[in-house]
Amino acid sequence: MRPLCSFFICSAFGLLVGACNSGDPFENFCAEGIEESFSPHFSIGCPTQGGDFFIPVKYGCYPDGGGLSPPISWKGVPRGATHLRIIVENVMCSRECNRCCKCNHWVLDIPLKELRETVGGIAEGAFLDPSVQAITLPNSKGKREYTPLCAAKEQTQVYVYKAVAYRLEGIKTVVLGRSQSKPLLFSLDHQPVVDKTSS
Repeated sequence: MRPLCSFFICSAFGLLVGACNSGDPFENFCAEGIEESFSPHFSIGCPTQGGDFFIPVKYGCYPDGGGLSPPISWKGVPRGATHLRIIVENVMCSRECNRCCKCNHWVLDIPLKELRETVGGIAEGAFLDPSVQAITLPNSKGKREYTPLCAAKEQTQVYVYKAVAYRLEGIKTVVLGRSQSKPLLFSLDHQPVVDKTSS
């Protein structure tokens, strides 16, 4: 029961820290990411997540994790969008927090029509791909890289994937849609759930 309890407690905590304010339409959803602003058919998530709320340890920090960047998939990008801003975010930030009390591990700005490799998603370990590195923006450490997810032993952290679809009109940014994954958990102590019915 501990993982499920942690899930609901951490989700509630995420809602509380979301009360922090910021005017940045991309780095966080605090100011403009209210429920009504989310696009009902625009979704983002982890294609390998399955029914397990926990993010696989291989996407986590060393030495326990493999340090790989997670795969990310999306669908239903609003018509007219030319760019997609994607953020992998820790909602339980305790250090290196942005103005919204969150910590961004990976920030991407994808030109939808120019980068064929990212149509519909990004593969596992894509942070090593030069074409993906070229569209990587500074994270909360100020580095243009993927910082592996991490949690202290016997602790669980809560992460979300966020996406903002937009287009540029001169110097103006027009946001066409927002999406956010369900809260995902990460713990270096967690073992994957095994589906015994398929064996």
